[in-house]
Amino acid sequence: MGNVTLLVAETYDSINMNVGLTPSTVRISAAQSSATSTLQVSAYSSARPGDYTISLVADDGTIQHYVQIALHVTGQSMTINSSPTRLTFPVKQNTSLSTTIIFSSLGGFSGNLNLTVSIGSSFPGVTQEPSVSPSSAKISITPSAPASIQLAIDVNSSMIAAPYSARIDEVNPPPTGIVRLYEFVFNVGPDFNLTDGMRNMIVHQGAMSIATVTVTSLNGFKGPIGMYAGPISVNPPNPDIRFYPPSVTLSSGGTGITHIAVRADAHTGLGTYSVFIEASDVSGATWLGESLPFNVTVLGPVTGPDFTIYADPAHAQTSIGSTVTSTINMVGDNGFTGPVTLFADYGTGASLNPVSVSLLSRVNVTSTLTVNIPAPNPNGIGGDCSVWCYNCGGQAVIVVASDSTGFSHWTWVNITATPFSVVASPARQVLKAGSASTFNVTVNGIGKFNDTVTLSTVSQGVAASLSNSLLNFSGAPNSLSSNLTVSVPLGTPAGDYVIQITGTYMRPAYICFCAPKYPLSYSVPIDVLVASTASSAPTIFGLQPVEFYVIVAAAAAVIVIATSNLVFRKRKHSRTSNG
Repeated sequence: MGNVTLLVAETYDSINMNVGLTPSTVRISAAQSSATSTLQVSAYSSARPGDYTISLVADDGTIQHYVQIALHVTGQSMTINSSPTRLTFPVKQNTSLSTTIIFSSLGGFSGNLNLTVSIGSSFPGVTQEPSVSPSSAKISITPSAPASIQLAIDVNSSMIAAPYSARIDEVNPPPTGIVRLYEFVFNVGPDFNLTDGMRNMIVHQGAMSIATVTVTSLNGFKGPIGMYAGPISVNPPNPDIRFYPPSVTLSSGGTGITHIAVRADAHTGLGTYSVFIEASDVSGATWLGESLPFNVTVLGPVTGPDFTIYADPAHAQTSIGSTVTSTINMVGDNGFTGPVTLFADYGTGASLNPVSVSLLSRVNVTSTLTVNIPAPNPNGIGGDCSVWCYNCGGQAVIVVASDSTGFSHWTWVNITATPFSVVASPARQVLKAGSASTFNVTVNGIGKFNDTVTLSTVSQGVAASLSNSLLNFSGAPNSLSSNLTVSVPLGTPAGDYVIQITGTYMRPAYICFCAPKYPLSYSVPIDVLVASTASSAPTIFGLQPVEFYVIVAAAAAVIVIATSNLVFRKRKHSRTSNG
């Protein structure tokens, strides 16, 4: 006996449905072995028709019980839309614009609607509101064709820049309890507009689909626009939806482009998802926002032509202020051929060459990814952050290849950027077995780097030792060095031996809040060529050139002497025969 808490798991469309329990806690005891709570479910007009599952959990702190309730959402009797979907008015001007409000029947609905229109704004400082007038306060809806009214909006020159909305409500809705309303949003002053290149995206499990979203400045708007997309699903788990890049910075009168990427894995539910792209001014200077609807259809894994993509290297090491490259490889599978377009998401510091390639089945085609890691700001970044630490750490670059339908695959390139570089000199030496030599290892600090770097080596077949494995940059010197001695044991087979030298910064997490939280490493190789003889000079058939030519000269002399003896004997024999 005791208190039992009732919970609702969000396995339903929590964006467009409201599910609650009253009360949310009940008490059972020996005297009262049961208790009741009322489940309340409401669906907004934007909820998709279909079957849902509501999961309830009862928990007394020790024992849990579960129950599932099936919910069926029926369709709406109509849809309400507008064309254009949004209006923008210049500030300090008397302007009149209009939009068409369109009413479409669903499921054979027909009837008459009485409408009322109200206008308002919650933006601070608004004292005047636009005037709005519908062309009609009544409308008759039939299944045969949509019906519409014109909504005229007048803005005067004394109104401040702000977002406004015109709300259309139904007067005296029918006894079904379905209240139909529509809100038309418009803006006075600087604004922006969204357009997308694909309203219906198709993505296969295990693949990605890409569409371009264009953001355009209106009435002189400038600033960053943040992007978000949320699916409205009846088949969770939902597909993963992201933007690359997640924000676009507009100049006055300019445009910006981002890519909406929809990714599905083997567990993503099959079916069609309704999605809204939400865009807003993230600077906080305005309350501007806009939404754009589109559909995503998730299908099973690809069974026909396909392609693969991978990066080499997939993990790269460099230093801040440097450039690193990776080769992006693509191969057509199952007869896939045709052009694909590539893009990389890493701010403005990543580029691909070429950005479009033509794939052939079973033929490897490449593009080069170049990533520029930002240099440290010589003036620092403020706060407790060191000059060098802000650009350090792991940098993840996603590269996406897409065909003309949006069908896409992707690969990641992970880059570790350190606040120092490691240089070995010389990069290559030729040694003989039983000998030793020294390399100079220099670590160059970047951006007033002022901590310690640990040096280590990895080698096989030859021995390597450092004169100093701990370099302390606490005084912020430009560079510090260590000598690397390489010894080649007697009997070492001839060949190339690579020694990997790694500089590691062990404790970036302790510097400041914005520093990386894990060790940072930078590696460089040196090459030791072990010769087969005591000399590293070129050989002929395994012999030094002097030895080879001495042997050749001696052999030639032997041949000359032997030939002379043979001729002498032959001549002597001839004279004896004639006599």
